[in-house]
Amino acid sequence: MTQAEKNRRVLEVDHLIPDLRRRTAKGGAIAVGAQIARMVIQLANLSIMARLLPPADFGLVAMATAVTVFVGLFTDLGLSAATVQRKEIAHETVNALFYVNAAMGVFVMLATMAAAPLAGWGFHDPRVTWIVITLAAQIPIVALSVQHGAILQRGMRWGAIQWSAIAAQFVGVLVGIVIAWQTDLGYWALIVQSWISAVLGTALLWIVCPWRPGRTTDWHGARSALKFGLHLAGFNFVNYFHRQFDDVLVGSRWGAVELGYYTRAYELLRIPLVLISSPVASAVIPALSRLQATPERWRNAYLEALGAVVLVSAGVTAMMIASAKPFVALLLGPGWSAAAHVFELLAISMFAATPMNATGWIYISLGRSSRMFAWSLMATPLIMISFLVGLPYGAAGVAFSYSCVMCVLTIPCLMFAAHGTPVRTLQMLRLTVLPIAAGVASAAAGLAQHHSGAPPLLDFVTTCAVSGGLYTAAALALLVFDPIYTAWRARAASWLKVIRMTASRSG
Repeated sequence: MTQAEKNRRVLEVDHLIPDLRRRTAKGGAIAVGAQIARMVIQLANLSIMARLLPPADFGLVAMATAVTVFVGLFTDLGLSAATVQRKEIAHETVNALFYVNAAMGVFVMLATMAAAPLAGWGFHDPRVTWIVITLAAQIPIVALSVQHGAILQRGMRWGAIQWSAIAAQFVGVLVGIVIAWQTDLGYWALIVQSWISAVLGTALLWIVCPWRPGRTTDWHGARSALKFGLHLAGFNFVNYFHRQFDDVLVGSRWGAVELGYYTRAYELLRIPLVLISSPVASAVIPALSRLQATPERWRNAYLEALGAVVLVSAGVTAMMIASAKPFVALLLGPGWSAAAHVFELLAISMFAATPMNATGWIYISLGRSSRMFAWSLMATPLIMISFLVGLPYGAAGVAFSYSCVMCVLTIPCLMFAAHGTPVRTLQMLRLTVLPIAAGVASAAAGLAQHHSGAPPLLDFVTTCAVSGGLYTAAALALLVFDPIYTAWRARAASWLKVIRMTASRSG
C-alpha cells in the first residue's frame, strides 16, 4: 500500500457511523481505564516527589509553567479540534494544518525564550528564567504530534491514543524520580520528567498513526479549519487567565512556598477531571461530531453522556471534600497540611466545573467555536476578579473565591451554550441538579463525622465510607425511580438479558 493510500484511508470515518454507539461506549471505557492507570502514576509521582523535593521547588516550576502553558496555547491554534470535528477532511488540509502547527511551535519557542528574562523579573527569581527557556525548547516537539493525535481521535483509535500517553508518562515519571532520589538537582528533576514525556509521547504517536505529511500545494481547505481553530484558540487564550492567572497572583504576592501548596492542591483537583471528564470528552466529541446532521440523535447522545459524567463526578467530588485533610496527609506526607485546606475549598468548584466543561462538547461538535470564544470573553473577567478578591487571604482565599464564582456562573454557562442548539437548558439542569444536591449533602455528612485526631488512614476510610455510601444510595435511587433515566434502565435490562442468555448457552 502506498503512503498516499495510507493517508487517505486513515482519514475516512464513514465506517464508524453504523456502530457509533458501541464505539463511543468502548472508547469511554478504554479512556476511563487508561486514565485510572495515568492517575495511579500521577498520584505515585506526587507522593514520591513531595517527599524528595521541598514545596519551593514545585513553586518554581509552577511559575515557569504558568508562562509556557500560556504561550503553548498558540501552538495548537485549535487545529486538532478542527480535524476531529469536520465531517470530511482531505489529506491536503491536514497536511497544511500540520505545517501551521510546526511553524507556530518554532515561533512560540523563540518568542518564549526571548521573553524568559521578563518571567524571572516578574517572579523576582532569576532561576525562573532558565526553567522557562528549558521548558520552551520542547514546544516544537509537541507541535509535531498535534495532527497525529487528532487523526487518531477522529478515527476513534482509543487504544493507540491511550497506551502511547501512558507509556510516555510512566517513563518520564520514572526517570524524574530516579534523578530526584539519586542527585541534588532538585527542581530540575521535574523538568526532566516533562521533557521525557514530551519527546516519547511525540515519537509514539508517529509510530501508531500511519499518516505522514508531504508537500502542500492546496491551502484552500485549511482556511475554514483555521477559522474554526482560531476561535477555539481564542477561547483557550482567554481561558488561560483562570487556569494560570491564579498561579501568577499567588506566586507574586505570597512567594514560592505558598504557590507550592496551591499548585499541589490544584493538581490533586485535576485528578477527577482527568479521570472522568477528559476520557468522556475524548470519546463523546468525535461521536457527536459524526451526529451533527441528525439533531435528535445528537441531543440524545449529548444528554446521555452529560448525565453519566455528572452522576459520577458529583459522588467523587463529595468524597474529595469530605476526606481532603486525611487524603492530603496520606498522599503528600508531613509538611503539606496547608495544601489540604486549599484542596478542600477548590474541590467545591467541581460541582460546577463538570457540567460547565461539558458545554465544550456542544460548541466543538457543532462547529460553534466562535460562540465558545464569546462565552470566555464574558466569564473570564469575572473569574479573574474573584482571584483578586481572594488574594489578600492567601491561597485559601483564592481557592474559595474561585469556587464561589464558578457556582454562580453555572446556569448562565448552560443557557449560553444551549441557545440555538437541539438541547435545552432545562434538560441539562434536570440531569445535573439532583446529583449535585445529593453530592453536597453527602459531602456535608462526611465532614460532620471527620475526627482530626484520628490516624489519617482511618479518617480517610471512614469519611469516604460515609460520604460515598450516602451518595451511592442517592444515585441508585435516582437511577431506579427517576423517569429521566428510563433509557438507561432499558439499556441495562437488555445488557443483563444478553448476559443471562450467554451464561445459559455456555451452561
